[in-house]
Amino acid sequence: MDMRSRDDMKIFSRVPILSETVVSPESMDTGGRHPFRFELAFGNSRIVFFAIHTQTPRTQEMWRERNAYLRDLTTAVQAEAKGARIVVAGDWNTPIWSPFFSRVLKDGNLRTTQPRWWPLQTRFSLRFGSITELGIPIDHIAVSPNIRLAAFSTGPQFGSNHLPVIADLAIPRP
Repeated sequence: MDMRSRDDMKIFSRVPILSETVVSPESMDTGGRHPFRFELAFGNSRIVFFAIHTQTPRTQEMWRERNAYLRDLTTAVQAEAKGARIVVAGDWNTPIWSPFFSRVLKDGNLRTTQPRWWPLQTRFSLRFGSITELGIPIDHIAVSPNIRLAAFSTGPQFGSNHLPVIADLAIPRP
């Protein structure tokens, strides 16, 4: 199955992508959305990268679908080998103060890359003249404890109602 041609998520990598799989494709309660797991060659080590785009919680059913997606993501992260270098990035459709976001971090032994006490807004309404300061922080990058954050920022507007989230990560040698 060629995931890259059929989904709204894309991953571009300067390092070789060794494998790609759909996480929990059998789950029927996620609104048809599923995280993607990539394994990347990074020097002599491997990085497990989960690309995500949860359901937007605009109705009670969509809220349940988003939470089911986060459940499947957490289960997949927990299944990784002890000490695996893990990065989870994408549109979580969940702010960092959400208990669902906190649960993924806690249960997956991850930490957010947001370095501020007040997170950067990443999604905004195009109806209000693209004023990004009126946005909400729902696009995130989370990492395992063995990856260090070197820098974090949002990129410029590019025609979307989301700003790109950019994290420079320091990955120690094995």
